[in-house]
Amino acid sequence: MNPNQNKTFVGILVHSWLILAVALLLAACGNPRREAPPEDPPAKPAPEEPAKPAPVKDALLAVRYAVGQKFRTTRTLSVSEQTESGTVSTQADEITITEVKEVDGNGRLIAAIRSYDRSRQRFARGATPEETTGAIEGAVLELRRKDAASPVSATVIKGNPDLAGPKFLLDGFDAALLPAATVAEADNWSLQGAELLGLNAIIEALGFKIEKNRLDCRVMALSEKTAAISLDWRLTGSFNQQPAVLEFTGTLEFDRVSGLIARFNLGGGRQGGGKSVEINVVRAAE
Repeated sequence: MNPNQNKTFVGILVHSWLILAVALLLAACGNPRREAPPEDPPAKPAPEEPAKPAPVKDALLAVRYAVGQKFRTTRTLSVSEQTESGTVSTQADEITITEVKEVDGNGRLIAAIRSYDRSRQRFARGATPEETTGAIEGAVLELRRKDAASPVSATVIKGNPDLAGPKFLLDGFDAALLPAATVAEADNWSLQGAELLGLNAIIEALGFKIEKNRLDCRVMALSEKTAAISLDWRLTGSFNQQPAVLEFTGTLEFDRVSGLIARFNLGGGRQGGGKSVEINVVRAAE
């Protein structure tokens, strides 16, 4: 092969390689390489539902005290009556601080020092309220009894209150509403007649003569810390020798940690209207 033929052969070969390279490049451009789609992240496990606490059973709801314990009690009694001349309302407020000095083997209160921080009564007929201060406001008393079933005696430590009139209680009247036996949620019990002496005294002080009464109680909710109890109270009797029926509903909240009734509320009045009554009690540790 002569030199001219060699040059021609090399030129043809180079030209063929160039055509092949361009063809491969165009093929690559026309069919771009596809990357594999990203894998889906692993599914997260469903969150576990928090375990529901087991229902509380056989709970004893009894007021229990400890020596040295101090708590504040706020009591409010509100009465409203519709008369021919307009609405007459009365509200009595009392705030006390109790320091436990002695208890029996079951934690029941035997002796305490009680300070009466507030004792006020407000009377309003129309838009003209009048407020008076009770003689016991500012007084400090030592209250003591022989045992849980004995009457309470009072000794004045400070102030000049009249001890002849009121009957002093170491336990609140609401303590008598708690069940004697252990209970579970939805349990119920009833109290009648003399079992409701403390509540009866409040209603009788308003001029109502009681013939029959019944208080139905039911555990609405119960946990390791608290118990909520519904109250439904019905009384038959008379106002000023006129037959009357009183109906009340409310709640009682028992603090199982402190052993105290934290809240008590009862509201209602005369069936058919005319007179309404509301009783509120709140206790808190000092």
